[in-house]
Amino acid sequence: MIVRKPITDTGFTLLEILVAMAIFAVISVMTFHGLQAILKTREDMDLEGDRLASLQRVMIMMSRDFEQIVARRIRDEYGGQQPALLCQALAEKTVEFSRGGWRNPATLARSSIQRVSYRFIDRSIVRESWPVLDRAVATKPLSQTVLTGVDDFRLRFLDRDEEWQTSWPPEAREASNDQRMLPQAIEVTLDLEDWGTIHRLFLLAWEGGE
Repeated sequence: MIVRKPITDTGFTLLEILVAMAIFAVISVMTFHGLQAILKTREDMDLEGDRLASLQRVMIMMSRDFEQIVARRIRDEYGGQQPALLCQALAEKTVEFSRGGWRNPATLARSSIQRVSYRFIDRSIVRESWPVLDRAVATKPLSQTVLTGVDDFRLRFLDRDEEWQTSWPPEAREASNDQRMLPQAIEVTLDLEDWGTIHRLFLLAWEGGE
């Protein structure tokens, strides 16, 4: 007599397969969200790093410009005489000045003093520089947007009496025709859309007036 052994079913039931698929789906979703969060964090860090680098470049640029301000008046495109440093509180938020140390690697026939300005335009800081000091109507500045995402741009000037002025030259010095007097320091305030308010104080190397 032949006795047949019962066949043992070693496969998975439908319920077990469904449970396994459900667990795999949950793990996949958790892994995807975790990876997405890591990638988003890295992207945010890259953006913050780029933003910090941009802000550092602007501060270095301003430091080099402000620290080399010289008492050199200019004539504007209309023939009017302008002071070495000009910032009018009621006008557009602009500071314009003469700076020394303009490098000349090509040894061109020009001055080592350059006229520079910083303007607040369309929530951006724009640096302008002119190829000549006493410019004509046709003289156009070289413009460069150095910082974006700026809500406000403010300046203050520390005069020789240790008093802060919101414009330069101060009214008292304009009245005495002493427009070439330079401040001791310039304070720059930037209101950034992402980092809030940043203050920076720049000391001027110039110690006297003409």
